[in-house]
Amino acid sequence: LNGPGEATIRGSVGAFRTLAERKQDPDQLFFQRRLVIEGDTELGLALKNLLDSLDWHLRLRDFLKPW
Repeated sequence: LNGPGEATIRGSVGAFRTLAERKQDPDQLFFQRRLVIEGDTELGLALKNLLDSLDWHLRLRDFLKPW
């Protein structure tokens, strides 16, 4: 892809790990500004909800061990 996306979610690896391991409510991560939506907010919120609904336990811990 060239140029900016329609919606972007930015955050640290730790914030995404917290999201994936369901250690904290995803909305809290956004309100704490640990995850940030840029661009089309409605699309970004849909993407956030999609990320929250995925089953991340498929080798996630092995992948994220260095962090």
